[in-house]
Amino acid sequence: MIDSIIVLPKVLERVNHFIEYEGVKGFSVADFLSIEFNPKRNGILYQVIDGKIRLYSDKYKLECRGAEEANCLKAVDIFKTDPNEYRRALNFGDLLMGECAFIPLQDARILSKDSYNTLETQIVKEYNQQFLDNIGYEKFKKYWDVQFKASKIEKEIARNKMIQSVEKFNNITLDYRNTSLTLNVKKIAFDYRLGEVITVSSTTTWDDQFQSNYSHLSTIKAIELGKILAVNELEKTITLESPSQVIEQVVQNNLKEGYLWVSDKGSQAKISNENMALKKIYQGETANPSLNKFIPTIDQAMPSHYREDDLENKYFSDNFQNLNENQRLSVLGALNAQDIFLIQGPPGTGKTTVISEIIHYLTGNNKKVLMSAQTHLAVDNVLQKVGHKEQVDALRIGNEDRIELGNERYLLTQRVRNLQSKIVQGNLHNEVSYQSWLLNYEEKDKIRVIYQEMQTTIPDILNKKKRMTLLKEGYQLLYEKESDVELEYAMLQTKIVAMRNEFDLTEQEKTNLRKAAQLPIAKEYLNLFSKIQNELNITNNERTLVIKFLNISEELHVIASQLENCRIDIDLEATVLQAKLAAIEKQLEQIPLGQHWMRNEKQQERNGLLEKINFLGGYDFDSPRKKDFLKIQHDQLYQQAMNLNKQIKSHMQPHRQVIIEIIGKEEFFKKYIFLLKEYFDFEKFQVNLPNDYERKTVELELLEQKASFEAELEMLEVRLKEIAHDKRNTQDQIALLKSNLDDIRKEHIVQEFLDIEQLDWDALCLEDTTRSESFLEAWEAEKKEKDLYSLTKDIQREWAERMAIYQIPFERYYIASANVVAATCLGIATRNNNDFSDLEFDYLIVDEAARASSLELLIPMVRGKKIVLVGDHKQISPEIERGLQKKLEESEEITEEAMAEYKKSMFGILYDKSGTMNKQFLNKQYRMSTNIAEVISTFFYSNELTNGENITQRRHGLEHLLPQAMYWINTPEKNNNYKEQKIRTSVCNTGEIDTTITLLRWLDEQLNETKTLGIICPYKEHLVRLKEQINVMQFSKLEIEINTIDAFQGREKQIMIMNFVRNNDLGEVGFVAADSRMNVAFSRAQELLFVIGNGSYIQENKIKLRKLRSIFQFLKNKNAVIAVQDFEKGGFYASKQY
Repeated sequence: MIDSIIVLPKVLERVNHFIEYEGVKGFSVADFLSIEFNPKRNGILYQVIDGKIRLYSDKYKLECRGAEEANCLKAVDIFKTDPNEYRRALNFGDLLMGECAFIPLQDARILSKDSYNTLETQIVKEYNQQFLDNIGYEKFKKYWDVQFKASKIEKEIARNKMIQSVEKFNNITLDYRNTSLTLNVKKIAFDYRLGEVITVSSTTTWDDQFQSNYSHLSTIKAIELGKILAVNELEKTITLESPSQVIEQVVQNNLKEGYLWVSDKGSQAKISNENMALKKIYQGETANPSLNKFIPTIDQAMPSHYREDDLENKYFSDNFQNLNENQRLSVLGALNAQDIFLIQGPPGTGKTTVISEIIHYLTGNNKKVLMSAQTHLAVDNVLQKVGHKEQVDALRIGNEDRIELGNERYLLTQRVRNLQSKIVQGNLHNEVSYQSWLLNYEEKDKIRVIYQEMQTTIPDILNKKKRMTLLKEGYQLLYEKESDVELEYAMLQTKIVAMRNEFDLTEQEKTNLRKAAQLPIAKEYLNLFSKIQNELNITNNERTLVIKFLNISEELHVIASQLENCRIDIDLEATVLQAKLAAIEKQLEQIPLGQHWMRNEKQQERNGLLEKINFLGGYDFDSPRKKDFLKIQHDQLYQQAMNLNKQIKSHMQPHRQVIIEIIGKEEFFKKYIFLLKEYFDFEKFQVNLPNDYERKTVELELLEQKASFEAELEMLEVRLKEIAHDKRNTQDQIALLKSNLDDIRKEHIVQEFLDIEQLDWDALCLEDTTRSESFLEAWEAEKKEKDLYSLTKDIQREWAERMAIYQIPFERYYIASANVVAATCLGIATRNNNDFSDLEFDYLIVDEAARASSLELLIPMVRGKKIVLVGDHKQISPEIERGLQKKLEESEEITEEAMAEYKKSMFGILYDKSGTMNKQFLNKQYRMSTNIAEVISTFFYSNELTNGENITQRRHGLEHLLPQAMYWINTPEKNNNYKEQKIRTSVCNTGEIDTTITLLRWLDEQLNETKTLGIICPYKEHLVRLKEQINVMQFSKLEIEINTIDAFQGREKQIMIMNFVRNNDLGEVGFVAADSRMNVAFSRAQELLFVIGNGSYIQENKIKLRKLRSIFQFLKNKNAVIAVQDFEKGGFYASKQY
């Protein structure tokens, strides 16, 4: 029971800020927190996350710790609650019972102390127990209990195997060239398998430490020799692949006889790491505290979303927009994940591209990423794609001999060694540089003085040069201006001389002529004057009629304007009155019945408005008022104008032709009237003009022009004097500057600078100042550096000497700085570095997640706060060792349902149970030709897999012989050469090996270019024998790799050949019956795929090989099944396709 929650000052201050922000008044901090967190006084919602107690409301969360006061907690911090986090608390949280009163720290002094207060521990323990008791935990426990039991059995099997494999050897043959060795054994009773690691101990050591229960195997001094390459039962030899350093160790220890056994070192480490991960998830000590809530019950995981607007575009790579739709959604879903996001990537759909885009964004956004996978190759594929990026600081964890694709440079040890090497080389460089500097010190110091002086001298020189250049340019401009002014002066003089000096104009005539010149029509009517006067013969009577007509027209215009204004005023006033009336009507409706005085007042106002409106409405233009008067006046004037019009036109008629010549036909009357008006106006002025108006106007213009020329000539004389003065002044300044520059040039320090820099005096520029400045800065920096080295050289030498020993402390720096750590699921649990073992990551990304077992996958999952699993459960899933599977199936504690779930990959379980917001399917493949892709999509992905762009254009180069891209070479049913041979625990098919070699030779002959080719062998013995034959052959057009199905997963070749191998009388099909393996085998080829196997055997075993039988029938219907007998006779030329 919680009595009180003590609010520390820091929280108090922040709560006061929240109260102010929300505008809540009249509440203390205690009241505010009580209303927020415990409004019904029935308890506070809480969760335990990373061992910390957090109290929740829908708006805020309080982080609490234990207190010294009895039954109390301390609120040490407060934050706003994220909606997703609050929903998680509602789903997984519990109620903290008790009074739960909030009190400030100062009020807590009255509370009793309890130095042994274990309340915090008790709450955390009860919360964890509450999780253990819920329904989700039952599913969790049921799933992981099976995993734990399997781990225990696996450990027991590994130990028994180690004990059973013990055998005495009596000789070792060393092969330095092939880095291998061969052990001669007394007998081979154990089923040794290729690839298993053999450990040996000398006879003396074995006898000294031997225990009958073989417990000494865990502690005995031994040498791990290497992996099994071959086992020869007849010669009783075991050949191992051993590194050169191991062979040297054998020689140094003089090891010739002793005991060997199969090492369980790897198995024990794997089981130990898996158990550690199980412990973390059971105890809730995972980076994501809710991991045990949604693994494997993923429906409890918080949903992701696909919104791009919640992310920052600057962190996406340039390639992001080029991704296809489902690839983009996968990236967005992963980046927006709250707990976990799953991406199913069928063959060739660009899983690595999607992963690299996710990593590019996260590293740009300063997130720490753990990149993991079940195999080293898958890890290195991703690292090769992202490791070189600028924002990626990658670290690879793992054994150097297992790292692929040149990623050794990212190894922690390699990076430390590189740093140490740089330190040693840097110290050596510093020593050499220091000695060289000392030898040249005096010479450089002399140069320094010169450069220092030139820092101020060069700008002075350049300023003087620039000034002199500007003066010379100015002098040239003055010279040119003087020439221009002199030319202009001469031309004006010539003009003035050429003009008449006497004019007979009086001053009055000059005045009248100037006024006439201002009239725009003066010249026009001067030209028309005689024509109008002489030819039109305008009488005084006609003149009177025109003037009267113009006056009446003006009056009519005025009256029309007055009539329009009167109409507008009346209409406007009526509109305003109507609006007022409507407002009063509304007010009358709202007056209560008892208020008669108010109603009477409003009715009187209403009646007054009605009178005005009626008056305006009754205003008739026919009534004898203002408008009537105006209209009558207008009509009378109009009639007079019409009469005058007729009279004027009668006068015009005799002269019609002349008038047309003057004004044209358009608007004949109107133009004529206005022409006469302007003519009459001009006549008034014309009487004041002299008789020879035109001649005297020209004389006036000439007179005024001459006066202007004379004034301008005076100005030019002044300008010429000013220019002459400026020229003399400029010449004096140029001479002075030249003298100064000559003096500077002769200075000794300037000459030395020019010699050092190999500069010409005339080429000196501002960049030379920068050069000298750079020299001085470099000199100062170098001197400081050398002075520092002089003081620390002994320390640096000692430090460099220490670099001969590997510096483990450097690892801490690289681990802390790396933002991408890459390792396999098992490799991530390295015990070699304590700084790394407990490191948590913002994001965990696992590639090929479907290949990892649940416990393998759990090892990296406990490290990631957010988890992205990328894989394909339709391809190879985790492999269960036969002995383990048998023991699990025999166990009475494990139900059939639990066993069936155990066989599945955790990725598959999570993907199938996940909602659409936490998973995405990559539906577009870019690897296989359309024929191959059709088989894969049809039989393994329910036709959901489509082809990417340009896939239809893919060609293998043999279309004239092989029109399709996938063929089945059908081996004979009854030929014993094509039956499988049992060799110890493996099988081999000699006939298929022969057919494969024939096919390789045929391809090598027919191809016009080199192709990569892979051969898939499901069984090791078949693989070894095929390799033995091919290794002694040469092919000019084929780059061949032979490997197992598992080894080829995640990889591709241009051409693939699949050996089916199985063909026996017992109907045994082995693991080729697994659809997931066939999916991998058939989806590795880019251009061409050949399957070599017996179709009849597959059809006979149709129950076990249902899907394979369907594929065989599908190819048969496509005429892509070829009889091996026909093919071996003449290749595809003679083959019968059926």
